[in-house]
Amino acid sequence: MLFRKTDPIMREVIELDPAWSHSIFQSFYILPERRGLYPNRVFVRKTGAGPELFFETNSWGLKGPEPDGTKPVLAVWGDSVVFGHGRSWVEMLNDIQSNLCALNGGLEGDDPVNILRRMWEANQAYKVDVNIYFPGWHARPGYACDPPSDWMPNPMLADILPKVIEQKMPGKFILCTVPIWLTPAMMQQDVPAYFHPEGNITDTYFAFWGNLTYGKDLVLNIYRYMSERNDIVRGMASKYGVSLIDLDKRFAFSTMEKIREYFFDLCHFRPAIYGELSQILLDELKRLKVLT
Repeated sequence: MLFRKTDPIMREVIELDPAWSHSIFQSFYILPERRGLYPNRVFVRKTGAGPELFFETNSWGLKGPEPDGTKPVLAVWGDSVVFGHGRSWVEMLNDIQSNLCALNGGLEGDDPVNILRRMWEANQAYKVDVNIYFPGWHARPGYACDPPSDWMPNPMLADILPKVIEQKMPGKFILCTVPIWLTPAMMQQDVPAYFHPEGNITDTYFAFWGNLTYGKDLVLNIYRYMSERNDIVRGMASKYGVSLIDLDKRFAFSTMEKIREYFFDLCHFRPAIYGELSQILLDELKRLKVLT
């Protein structure tokens, strides 16, 4: 482990070991009890050309640059879809909007309620001008892929989200839907025929979701569950007059070829399209008149 001495804030540099499992790697950046990310850490990996920055956290414990008080701060809160692979689409917003400090509040495997908690706590500690809430794919006590016999509508998001909205955080609050490409219509196609477990998520890899086995009953239940989540988000946006970014409608593709281009599994965007996704986010912020 090294330290970057050129930073205004001393940050620990951790070089990734290819032999680490993903859970070991996560232990270096996810705080106990999923309270957030360790602050002030820089993760690098070896390449043929030498060490390469993978991602870094700032003093707030978020991915992205260090806020310096000269630019409005925007934070996107969510699960691994927001966290991304390496430098994600949220951080890339800084490349195309220089008068903004865009921070990534994603946390792998996080559930909707814990995402709200992390967002709320950060807004009590720091000045965040714009908060975008992406509820993600997970829900405790289990994941969205729990056995069908255990499935029940999750009331927690519907109960807690209004309370957060009614508290009226100082900054602007924006709700965001979850893209669900595997719809009943898409299930009419031979989806498993498109799976390609070899390769890398940056190019040819395409699978269902982790180690799960594709099954139409399971997929239909996931679709119903996640559609309900999006309905809750849309309903709250309408009821309380909260701005909405509807990524689910934006990525409603009709062909598996297009889906494989943009996603590497059921829920995660392919890193190759992060730049395009950043531009979509910027366009939505301008549409909502958050940015001019």
